[in-house]
Amino acid sequence: MAKNSLFSSVSRGLATVTLLVIAVPASLASAAGFFGRGWWLFDVLASFRPQFFVILLLAGIAYGTLVSWTGGGIFLVMAAANAFVLAPLFFGSPATAEGVERLEIITFNVQADARNRVEVMAWLEDNPADVVVLVESSIEWEEAARRADLPYEIYAGPLPDRSFGITVLALDARNVESHDIDGDQIVQFTVDFPGHGSVTILAIHPQAPVTPAAAEANELLLVATGTMAAQVEGSVVVVGDLNTTPWSARYRDLMKRGQLESSSTGFGIQPTWPANIGVASIPIDHLLHSADLTTTDREVGPDLGSDHYPVIIRLAPAADEIDAANRP
Repeated sequence: MAKNSLFSSVSRGLATVTLLVIAVPASLASAAGFFGRGWWLFDVLASFRPQFFVILLLAGIAYGTLVSWTGGGIFLVMAAANAFVLAPLFFGSPATAEGVERLEIITFNVQADARNRVEVMAWLEDNPADVVVLVESSIEWEEAARRADLPYEIYAGPLPDRSFGITVLALDARNVESHDIDGDQIVQFTVDFPGHGSVTILAIHPQAPVTPAAAEANELLLVATGTMAAQVEGSVVVVGDLNTTPWSARYRDLMKRGQLESSSTGFGIQPTWPANIGVASIPIDHLLHSADLTTTDREVGPDLGSDHYPVIIRLAPAADEIDAANRP
């Protein structure tokens, strides 16, 4: 009996220590994520709120059951804080769509050195869109697109002296006008959206914020993109691998500065990177748009050999914006 009691006490103690080792850092990281504007690393931590939510929810219940509901309650409060930030992706509602015309856009970080080009081109042929933005593309990817004889014109591509950049494919019927700014990190072009007018698209790929310098470069490009978006007269879309998540201060600042809406609202988390690691993945591939557009459908595509998943977004004119514009 004494041995059983000792074993139970030791097991309980180990479980308590394990929970504390997991839950305390998750709580601190969750809190730090709210101060992303103060330090770049705090902003990176904000990207893992879905994981922190799951960890703290389970740890809070387990700690409360095994040890104390006082401590468990603290972890549950931190889980709730993460849930509050995540909620708009699940419970938010995009604006009502007007008409039947849709503008379909695919964004996909294909990974410059990946060898799955034939598979990707076959998937694009089976899943035609109006505009395809290939991020981290290369001259080899552009050549693969030409060989595949897809129903697209190539309107932008990586510069010959760069290891990778952005390739833009679009249906000829969309009357694309390309205005390259930097084929490495940002490309601007306009497309026709029947029944709505022209749409200016900013395809971007800021650096991953893995060092202070890279985080600063990421922020500078997002700031510049937001400023450009705000200066566009008419509809605007920002799309690409932003190397940040919807819970990042940089992402929120981009939305505010560019007067943009997130296509993710109401469609859930939809993680895109890294591919094939399940619940550890986070959403860093995005499309944001001006308020006169709305997202009617948004889905993550299959594993095509890259470390990212493709994202397919369908846009429509927003009826709410149209109604507001027509009111006296």
